[in-house]
Amino acid sequence: FLQMNRNKRGMTYNPASERGREITRKLVETADIVVANLPDETLARMGLDYSQLRLVRPDIILVTMSAFGSEGPWKSRVGFDSIGQAMCGAAYLSGTEAGPARTQVSWVDFSTAVHCAYGAVLAIMQRQKTGAGQHVRGSLLASAINGTNAQIIEQELTARSRPPLGSDA
Repeated sequence: FLQMNRNKRGMTYNPASERGREITRKLVETADIVVANLPDETLARMGLDYSQLRLVRPDIILVTMSAFGSEGPWKSRVGFDSIGQAMCGAAYLSGTEAGPARTQVSWVDFSTAVHCAYGAVLAIMQRQKTGAGQHVRGSLLASAINGTNAQIIEQELTARSRPPLGSDA
């Protein structure tokens, strides 16, 4: 908490309540970017999806991160860094013969955040040219696969089965 939230101010409120919606409206009126890590359906129920935020501020940039993206059968599922590490093969590669192991660094979370921050910067630059906002989307699974892309491609093309290396290698 001290590392990630130094010099930040925060508050707790229920954005789905009537009072919470009023607070959200006032915040969005003065915001450049709204960041959320909930599935699209949840954001819509809370009145925080892109179409509803645009009613408050037409040039708003919404940055959302989800576990599995905004399309497909898993779009409403939640997930965490360790799920991304497991699904992209990284937990297998960093494990041992006894089984897979999650790396101690939450690199899937961090890389997703970096991808989304980069997308937000590009959206700001585009808004300066066009005046339009946009919805920037990030996915833990997409970031995880991006991080292990070379190994996944190698496995597919060569059928080389890498042994798990553990954290000692």
